[in-house]
Amino acid sequence: GILTVVSLSLIAALVLAIPIGFRADRGKRVRIARLGATGWGVFSIFTGLAPTLWALGVARSGSSLGRAVNEPVHNSLLADYYDIPVRPRVYGVHRYANAIGQFLGPMSAGVLAYALGWRAPFIIFGIPTFIFVLLALRLREPTRGHFERRAMGASEAGIATDEESPSFAESWRVG
Repeated sequence: GILTVVSLSLIAALVLAIPIGFRADRGKRVRIARLGATGWGVFSIFTGLAPTLWALGVARSGSSLGRAVNEPVHNSLLADYYDIPVRPRVYGVHRYANAIGQFLGPMSAGVLAYALGWRAPFIIFGIPTFIFVLLALRLREPTRGHFERRAMGASEAGIATDEESPSFAESWRVG
């Protein structure tokens, strides 16, 4: 049963990664990131409250979908929030934070599960997610590619213009 839950959640994330990235190329990425985080938080709490194995499978699949938003959306936003010279450091900190989370998360979840039961970490870790979703309400959608256009010497009007979104075929090729 547990292997089915794990398989479903991995398949759900893989199947929807390309459409999420495609949508992120055309929509408001900040909004998509907030929706993904909200979905992750809701489904994480639902995991802790799941009464059956099927409900647990749905909850973990939904949580994976929320997590699937991270790669295509966060990377794109970081590129448009930070200028070219500082991006390597920004991406390094982003990856490092993920690695720390992957190390500390299971350890702290294990301690919580030992003390409070296996459901508690899913519920408790959902709460900070909603705090960060509220903080994300302050984020504004950056203009796509403006640092690159500035580096190429574009005019201020050209810098302020959003670049055109790629076709689905191009998104598929790059993804």
